[in-house]
Amino acid sequence: MERISLRSIPETPPKFIRQHLRPLMVALGGATLWALSACAPANPHVDIKITSPQNGANVATSTDISGTINVNLPPGDSIWIVLRGQGDQHLHPQSEQDQNGKNLFSFLDAPPKHWLLTSAVFGYPGNANQDVKFDVNAVLADPSATSAFKKYLQDGATTGNFPGLLELPSGAQIEDTVSVTRLKSP
Repeated sequence: MERISLRSIPETPPKFIRQHLRPLMVALGGATLWALSACAPANPHVDIKITSPQNGANVATSTDISGTINVNLPPGDSIWIVLRGQGDQHLHPQSEQDQNGKNLFSFLDAPPKHWLLTSAVFGYPGNANQDVKFDVNAVLADPSATSAFKKYLQDGATTGNFPGLLELPSGAQIEDTVSVTRLKSP
């Protein structure tokens, strides 16, 4: 059997450890072993659910999204609603604030907390996205992912262009998804 020296394992960057590894904290001669936990959620105690709209519902261009979370969020983490239209490979994070700085996302009570995002935007105004199915994703984001979402929205507000993201930023994970269909605009 081959022996592996712990001294030969390179220093692991802290961000990678927080995101992909969980310490076992087994002390062997002053060294710490790390166990891969790629299959385990980053925050297994956090349970975020979308309660409205329900799976299969029809929605308007602008629709409120609500749900629950079973515990207080870990410090620095946040909930984001991210939409993806059928046939679109891009993810569209929804803003936490409107153009005037009014908060669109709020917690309504103590754990299990109910949360609400007002005015999620399903596609473009008019009927271009009529009858398009959308996945509504409740995403748990750490501070790094939250910064990436905010930068995307700030850049879009500056340029007037919101092309979407090709993937979730590092530190973000989908906690719940419902599929809905966008109705014809009035």
